[in-house]
Amino acid sequence: MLDATTFIGLDVHARSIKAVSLDVMTGEVRAATFGYDAGAVAEWVRSVDPGARCVYESGVTGFDLQKRLSGLGVDCVVGAVSKMTSCSRPASSRGSGTPGRSPHGSA
Repeated sequence: MLDATTFIGLDVHARSIKAVSLDVMTGEVRAATFGYDAGAVAEWVRSVDPGARCVYESGVTGFDLQKRLSGLGVDCVVGAVSKMTSCSRPASSRGSGTPGRSPHGSA
C-alpha cells in the first residue's frame, strides 16, 4: 500500500458502481459512474493509474466485484463495516445500531 499514490473508493450497488479516485501526490480527484460492469471499472482504474488501490464496503454484492477486478489485474480489497473503527465510518452510521451496544466497540 505504501507504494501506491492513487486510491479509489467504490460505492457498489446491485446495478451501479460509483468511483472516486484521489492522487495523494497531486491532490487530483476524479469520479465516474458505471453500470455493474467490472470490465468498465477496471479499464477506468487503469486509465487513472495502473498501480491504484481500490476499496469498497461489503454489502449485498459481497466479494463478486473484488474477485472480478482482481482477475482483471486491479488491486481491490473489501472493507467489512463491522471491522471499521467509528472514526472511519460515515457520520450517518455512527451512534446508530443495536440499543445497549456502544458504537465504539465493546462497552
